[in-house]
Amino acid sequence: MVSGSVPPKSSGTVSRFRHFPAGAHQARLVIETLHAGGVDNFDVLLRGSAGYPPQLYDAEHPLALLYCGGRKDLLASP
Repeated sequence: MVSGSVPPKSSGTVSRFRHFPAGAHQARLVIETLHAGGVDNFDVLLRGSAGYPPQLYDAEHPLALLYCGGRKDLLASP
């Protein structure tokens, strides 16, 4: 996923959580709000998707969504 963008409908990720048009619209509003506030380098990692930190699966209640910015490679650090 490109940072700060809505995933394509074909990914199926958004549609599993919400009806795609409504979810995509809401995602765009959130992205616009973040950009308006000067936050341009961010990403959202979904549990089960590529890039989700594997060590979070060991948590008692793994996060479904993880908002992050900066160096995502550090999420894989011990």
